[in-house]
Amino acid sequence: VNVAVGAQFTIDSFSTLLDRHARWTKAWEELSNVTLKTVRFNTLQSVTDERKFSVGGYALNFTELGKVMLGLESSSNFSSVELLTSTPEEATGRIKFEILVEMNNSLILNSEKSS
Repeated sequence: VNVAVGAQFTIDSFSTLLDRHARWTKAWEELSNVTLKTVRFNTLQSVTDERKFSVGGYALNFTELGKVMLGLESSSNFSSVELLTSTPEEATGRIKFEILVEMNNSLILNSEKSS
């Protein structure tokens, strides 16, 4: 019985991992499609609500950061975009930022269909 319970737990965990991998893969693909090539992301963090994530990184200037925000807001796969922080770095002149993004149901449903 313990072996069967352990095997079921492993199967459930693996299924959850695959589902989340498909969801995040779709989110990364969409993020890549709407983001300028000059912007660099260095953090990605899932928020408790599985539909939200924050990304942090660097833009060359505030104009490029604005274009990133516009690209994210224009995507039909993201329903909410919020700039959490933006700080100019004196040494590099780049803008360090963090953005909170909420995935639209269509992105989540499309990832569930493909898994």
